[in-house]
Amino acid sequence: MLKLLVQLQITKKRRNFKWKNFFLAAYFYFLIAIVFASTLAGTDDKVWRLMADLKWESIVPIIASMMLLPDMIAKLIFKSDSAIMDAYIKSRPVSKRTWIAFIAIANIANFWTLAWALPAAVGCFFAMPFGTALASALLLLSVSYINSLAIVALRTAQGWEWKSAVIVGWIMWWSLAFMHGLNLLGMSWGIHIAYFFVLIAIALYLEFYYLGYLRSYDENKRKKKNVSKSRRSAFFIEMRPFLRGKRLRMMIILPVFLILEAYWFGYIGYGDPEAPNNNIILPLAIMTVPIIMLQLTFALEGNYFDGLWTRPVSIERLLLRKYYTAAPLAVGSFLLLLPTYFLFDTNLFILVSSMLFSIGFANLVMLTYCFRTKAIDIFASGFMNTQGTDFSASSFAIAFTVMLGPILLMTVLPANVFGILLSGLGVVGFAVHKYAIAWIARRYEAKRYRHFERYRGN
Repeated sequence: MLKLLVQLQITKKRRNFKWKNFFLAAYFYFLIAIVFASTLAGTDDKVWRLMADLKWESIVPIIASMMLLPDMIAKLIFKSDSAIMDAYIKSRPVSKRTWIAFIAIANIANFWTLAWALPAAVGCFFAMPFGTALASALLLLSVSYINSLAIVALRTAQGWEWKSAVIVGWIMWWSLAFMHGLNLLGMSWGIHIAYFFVLIAIALYLEFYYLGYLRSYDENKRKKKNVSKSRRSAFFIEMRPFLRGKRLRMMIILPVFLILEAYWFGYIGYGDPEAPNNNIILPLAIMTVPIIMLQLTFALEGNYFDGLWTRPVSIERLLLRKYYTAAPLAVGSFLLLLPTYFLFDTNLFILVSSMLFSIGFANLVMLTYCFRTKAIDIFASGFMNTQGTDFSASSFAIAFTVMLGPILLMTVLPANVFGILLSGLGVVGFAVHKYAIAWIARRYEAKRYRHFERYRGN
C-alpha cells in the first residue's frame, strides 16, 4: 500500500506540474545568485583570505541552529501541507503506520524542505572534504526536515490542546538545538555533530510518534468571518486588499528582509570609507514595497472590471490613484532606512536619490503591468499560486530594469554620478507622470475588450 501511495503522489505531482511555477522558482534563485555574486564581487582580498581560513565544518552546525527559527517562520507562512487524508484515500485499507510512513517520504521531497537546505548542502561539497561535507549536508537537510514535519503536525492537529503540544515541544527542542549548535562547551567537531544528530533522531522519533496519535481526518466546520469596513480615502481603498487577503499580507516579508539586510550591510561595513557608497541593497529596499503593490495593477480590479467600466471612473483616474498611493510607500521605506545614515554613515544622497527614482521613474514604469496582469483571488491560498502574474519577456524586462538596473549601475558608477542619474530620472518622471499615465490609459482603453477577456480567462 505504501508503494501505491507513493505512485499516486508522483502521478499527482506530474499532473499538477506547471512550467511557469518551475520558471518562477528558477527566476527567484537566479535573483539570489546575482545578489550573492555581486556581494562577492565587492569583497576585497582581505575578506577572501579570511573566508579561505575559516573552518567551515565548525560553522555549519552554527548555521543549522541559527536557521531553525527563520526556517520555521517561513514554513508557517508558506507550507500548507498536513497529514489529513484525501477523500479518495479514506475508503482504502491504509493503516496508520503506512500513512505516517508515506507522510515521511512525501516531506523529504517537499519544495519547502529543500528550498534553502539543498543549495546549502551542495555548497558544503565545495568548501569541505567529502566525508565532512556529507555529514554537514545531512545536518542541514535534517534540520529543515524536522521543521517540515513540525508544520505538518501543527496543520494536522485539531484543537489548541493538540496544537499547543507541537508548539511547546518544538520550542523546547529548538532551545536545546540552538544552544548545542553554538558549541559553548568547546567539543571537537566529531562529538559535536554526533550529539547534534542524536538531538535530530529524538525530534524525528517524537514527531512520528505524535503524528500517529493525531486524527488523519478533518471534522472541523467552516466558520464565517465578519470583515470590518475600512476608510474611504484613496490610500486605504488601494491598501484594503493587502489588509484583508492573507496571501497579499505575506508579501511584506520580502521588503522587511531587504530592509534588515540593508541595516546588516551598513553594520558590517561601518568604519570602511568605501562602505557608505557600496550598500547595494539600499535602492532595492526602498523600491520593493511600491513595486510589490504596482505589479498587481488591475489584477484585483480584474475580478469586477465589467461592472467598474459602467461607473463614471476613468482608467486614467484609477492609474493616478495607484501612482499616488505608491509614492508614500516609497517615502515610508526611505524613512525606515534613514537611521542607517546616523548609525552607519550611509550615503544620504543615495538614499534620497533612490527614493526619487522609485517615486518618479520606477513606479511609473510599473504601472505598465496593467497591460499584462490577470485577475487574482486575494482569498485563495498563496502556496505556489501564480494568479495575476504574467511570464512574458516584457514583464521580466520591466522587473530587471527597475529592480536590478540601479544595483548594476551602483557597481560601475561613482556614488555621486549614480545619485545624480537616479535623481534626474526620478524628477523627470514625476514631472511628466500625468502625461505618461494619460498615454497608458488611452492605450489601455483602445484595447480594453482584449484586457477584459484576459480577466475572464484567468
